[in-house]
Amino acid sequence: MRTPSLAVVLLVGAIGSAAHADSILAVVSDDALANMRGRYLDAGQITYFGIQMVSSWRNADGSVSGNAAVLYGSPQDPKLTAYNYAGKQNEGSAERVPDGLASAGGVIQVNQVAGSGNQSGNATTITVGRPGQLNPATPGAGWQSVPLGQGVSADGGRLRVEVVHGTAGSALQQIGSGQLLQITRINANGVAATNALNIKLELDPSRISASQLVQAQQALLRGL
Repeated sequence: MRTPSLAVVLLVGAIGSAAHADSILAVVSDDALANMRGRYLDAGQITYFGIQMVSSWRNADGSVSGNAAVLYGSPQDPKLTAYNYAGKQNEGSAERVPDGLASAGGVIQVNQVAGSGNQSGNATTITVGRPGQLNPATPGAGWQSVPLGQGVSADGGRLRVEVVHGTAGSALQQIGSGQLLQITRINANGVAATNALNIKLELDPSRISASQLVQAQQALLRGL
């Protein structure tokens, strides 16, 4: 059996709760691999991974709110931390993913914008390096760690981050169960809503050469 390096993101076996993430790298059957694109790595080549998800919302008056999650560590010992920007909570209940998107697989990015003077965007990046080159990163100044709950959740095999502003819209992203989904929805004026996902993979130098490292990064980028 072989496990794709993007299994860290797209094929999460069981993220579980913040206290325990039993197996962040899922075993993938040969039948499943036969229907996938791109190149793959043995799971043992991955010594460290990091996933940073940040969803933010800026109103026309300049006020900013957001939620973020940082999941990092070895495949055997991942750690999850939730963050909130400036202590501002979501304004409304959790967003429901449309049925047509909820059942889709792979990478999905959607922008729905109404009104004027708005900006929206979904971005995903991948960094591949060697031991010691990658460090877990907090979202930055103004962000504080908070318990899992409103804005960040990890259950049902999915890690989800969202910032909700009622009827004005939302920014939502989630990974797991064979899907990477990013959606921004704006129904207001002068709003900037963004989803940003950064994936970091650290590979064992004893099992992969310098040229293979470059090839792995290129293959991962093409896979997105």
